[in-house]
Amino acid sequence: MRKYLVAVLAVLMLAAFTTVSLAAEEAMKGAEKAKPAKAEKMAMEKAMGTVKSVDAAKGELVITTEAGADMAFKVTKRQAKNIKEGEMVTVSYEKKGEEMVAKRVMKAKMKKEKMEMNKEAAPKEEKK
Repeated sequence: MRKYLVAVLAVLMLAAFTTVSLAAEEAMKGAEKAKPAKAEKMAMEKAMGTVKSVDAAKGELVITTEAGADMAFKVTKRQAKNIKEGEMVTVSYEKKGEEMVAKRVMKAKMKKEKMEMNKEAAPKEEKK
């Protein structure tokens, strides 16, 4: 009788450890699937340019980059609230399909002024 009891306990312990290890393995697979989502968040891009147009009602912001290209972004009303045409902005955005969705819009007014000041303050080369 004692031998049967030991055998049954051994089988039960084996089943318990197998179940725990399978559950841990499934949890690891779930964690691996979550990692690509974090990688997508890290794929945020930035664009800097002058505001060409902003429409808070439609949720659209269009900027013109220094290269002369127009870029259109989806924005929230809150993001578009304090932005005016002609301002320099930096837009952090994510691509979702064909759309570029702004995650952060920051005014870059100081950078534009600094760039203009640096151009004026730069020493001019003398011609020989």
